[in-house]
Amino acid sequence: SNPVPVLTSLNPTNALTGSPDGTVTLTGSNFIPGSVARVGGSARATTFVNATTLNMTVTAADKLTAGPLSITVFNPAPGG
Repeated sequence: SNPVPVLTSLNPTNALTGSPDGTVTLTGSNFIPGSVARVGGSARATTFVNATTLNMTVTAADKLTAGPLSITVFNPAPGG
């Protein structure tokens, strides 16, 4: 059974509106090779580094409008 991921921080914490695709490092716990980072519920390219670190791509389209983004991490079933 896969653990429930816990996201505690991300770096960088902000980006300029209209900026190009960029990489964000997610820090937390219970990440697995199948973990997927999501922006507003839509999956983004995610690279597993270890159980506490993921890298994800935030696209230029994600940054077209100023304001906060909802970033979550999902582990597939069972569990997760």
